[in-house]
Amino acid sequence: MVPRGLSPLSEQLHRCVAYLDDAHTRGTDIRFPHGFRAAVTLGHKVTKDRLVQGCMRMRKLGHGHSVMFFAPLEVDHRIRGLVSKDNPSTSITTTEILHWAIHETWNDNSSL
Repeated sequence: MVPRGLSPLSEQLHRCVAYLDDAHTRGTDIRFPHGFRAAVTLGHKVTKDRLVQGCMRMRKLGHGHSVMFFAPLEVDHRIRGLVSKDNPSTSITTTEILHWAIHETWNDNSSL
């Protein structure tokens, strides 16, 4: 294992794939090049805070960085049920994903 700053790839991030799991998103600061896109996975009990922590690793989100969301069918169905979007060929919006994440947060907090 080589520290990132000493790796020859540190100046070639455009050739890399970075994987950040839930445990490693807080405090991680990788300066991704302009035009990078993150694949954000949605799963059972993803709270708003976890979702935002993951998305905000893209420090220039909306200004050169972007995200795409990926979810298993179970989560897709839960989001569609929550926002009353039954047609599977209709895309789910970012606003609807945030609505679902806030709902998951509320459910998580109500079980305390």
